[in-house]
Amino acid sequence: MSDLANTIIQNTSLFYYQKEQDAIAEYEFYQDLFTKSLNGIQVNLEMFDELGAFYILNNDKGKAILSTEVLLFNEDGEVKLILTLFGEYKEEEGFDKYYSHYMIDAGLDTTTSRIYDNEQDLSIDYSNEILTILETRELKEFLNNFDTLYEQK
Repeated sequence: MSDLANTIIQNTSLFYYQKEQDAIAEYEFYQDLFTKSLNGIQVNLEMFDELGAFYILNNDKGKAILSTEVLLFNEDGEVKLILTLFGEYKEEEGFDKYYSHYMIDAGLDTTTSRIYDNEQDLSIDYSNEILTILETRELKEFLNNFDTLYEQK
């Protein structure tokens, strides 16, 4: 082979090797960010685990996204209330900050929240929002053991 052909092969190999290394570095960066972002919803994760609630946890470019089905409405079709929690990590002025917010999808009704820097306030607000929705729509059944959280005494 000519020197030109060898140079092209080496440059091509180097190009694809560098792309692979960049992809690995990007994955590791977002994985580290995701691990930190989990702190924004950690107490809820632990509570859902204790309940035995099924949830889906995703890494969206370093943001932690947890989605779970909370209840089924007594309406035509399988209309469910789905709670999604978002956790995010940011470094601000040299300090680690953990933020969270929620979204409730109740079929036709979708509620989004403000940004929280306190997970307790997040939990209280989404719980109150779910109870408010239940005042206007009839419950068929709770899903994922959420009846233990929302049982009436």
